[in-house]
Amino acid sequence: LAAFLLPLTGLAAGACQEAFRQMASGGSAGLAACLKATLTRGLEHVAARAMILLVGVLASACLVVPGVAVWVGSLGVHPILADGRARLGEAFQAAGREGLRQPMKSLVVFLVRLLLLVVAVVNLHLLLGAILWVAENLAGFDVALLGISLSPSNPVYDVALVLVAWMLLVPYAEAADYLLHVDARARFEGLDLWDRVQRFYPRVRKTRAGLICLGVAGGMLWLGGARADELADVQSARKEVTAIRNEVAA
Repeated sequence: LAAFLLPLTGLAAGACQEAFRQMASGGSAGLAACLKATLTRGLEHVAARAMILLVGVLASACLVVPGVAVWVGSLGVHPILADGRARLGEAFQAAGREGLRQPMKSLVVFLVRLLLLVVAVVNLHLLLGAILWVAENLAGFDVALLGISLSPSNPVYDVALVLVAWMLLVPYAEAADYLLHVDARARFEGLDLWDRVQRFYPRVRKTRAGLICLGVAGGMLWLGGARADELADVQSARKEVTAIRNEVAA
């Protein structure tokens, strides 16, 4: 279960990011469409999740501050990977730049996520303990082996419990990461202005704009031809007036 949940959390993160992107653009965020789009970059999502977990745990084992810095600097990896414009290394670099641009927001989001993860792990452990108590005392089953296996002293159980809690919190966590990513791009890359430009001048209106431009150009050419005719009439009238003046003078 522990070995299966680690790649599954990466795929779940990519699917959630794809769903948020589809909803933000006004598309349909169906499960099949999100999973299909995620599987095209699924290996990178899984590798990113494994690298974040491995480097974060190793850094936290040495010192707390480097571990927190690794986690905070990698919050935007999955939104950047879901965008499809960057590879794995470029996504980590871009996420690090976003974390440096707004460190306090990223730190608060990380701490809240960590607190929720701890609460979820404790609640899951208490729920399993209650299920074992009911199975042993009310149903009469022998759950001694399960009680030993599902104890906090079992590291495999602890890892599986953390990953299950992480899996349950993936939608909330990825929503926070997506909003942080969009906020960073809107503030530092002008994404809001570009969105307004695309909204008011969509690509669909290019043909309509082209027809309008052709109509205006044709009207200008027609007006130019009409003004040329008027100018010729004026010049011929002036010639006639000049001839009459010469005759009168003679």
